[in-house]
Amino acid sequence: MIEQPKERVLPDDYPVFPEYLYVVDREVRRCMVEGTVATLKDDLRKRHGLKAEEVKNCDISARGLWEQAV
Repeated sequence: MIEQPKERVLPDDYPVFPEYLYVVDREVRRCMVEGTVATLKDDLRKRHGLKAEEVKNCDISARGLWEQAV
């Protein structure tokens, strides 16, 4: 049985941390900033030209990303 990720959309004022994994517009991304979801969105827009409309917590267990999370 495949476990479905348990991920939720994070509000713009939610804290984010460097090196944590987040799901941004359905793609897993490593955070390179410390601040809030709004800070992360701004960074992704400036550095990578992404829309960064939706940020979710990343369920690393369900996605099988334990090795990438370390």
